[in-house]
Amino acid sequence: MTDSIIERLGLTKISDETAKRLLDALYKVEDEQDYLNESVTTLVSYLHSRQANEGKPTVYFESRHESGNIFALLGKVNSALHDKQEFDALWSQIQKGSYEQAIVLIKEKVTLIDLDGIY
Repeated sequence: MTDSIIERLGLTKISDETAKRLLDALYKVEDEQDYLNESVTTLVSYLHSRQANEGKPTVYFESRHESGNIFALLGKVNSALHDKQEFDALWSQIQKGSYEQAIVLIKEKVTLIDLDGIY
């Protein structure tokens, strides 16, 4: 995977307080823009999930690329969970729905970061 904007900016290494301030600033940027800025959306998604999902494993993927394929994504989730029973239960639920529903279910188990900023 190529370096994401999150990695290039070093956001995985900033303090929680800095992350909160940056998130507040990015919300203001989003409010002021008249168009969708994928980079800002990706940063907001990452920073928000960082605060909301402490303790969950983090899975990065690119929804518009190979890692966005549901099977590739589930492989990453399976590795991150380290619990076969938990993953099997998740897989059982995912088989019943759409891709969007799968994303919602996966987000309950892991911090899911879409480097393309869509999910």
